[in-house]
Amino acid sequence: MIIHSPYFVWERDKGVQCGYGSKNIISEEMQVRDLNKAGVNFSATDAYWAIGNRRPLYLVVPQRNCVKVYRENNYGRWWRSGCLK
Repeated sequence: MIIHSPYFVWERDKGVQCGYGSKNIISEEMQVRDLNKAGVNFSATDAYWAIGNRRPLYLVVPQRNCVKVYRENNYGRWWRSGCLK
């Protein structure tokens, strides 16, 4: 099981890459605020990793009021849930 949380903290996460490409490397505090505000869905990179490794992916949104899951169902198809209760 992989736990993925898009919640970042400035200074601690300076230099961390979120998403694909060098433009997504955290280099300033404003990026942390923007990522925390917008990071409520799986990225294409997250989905690709889950499918390629055949592992479920769990996303805890920054507001901590929702957990989403991206996993394979009984038919071998990958899907994303809304918020798990």
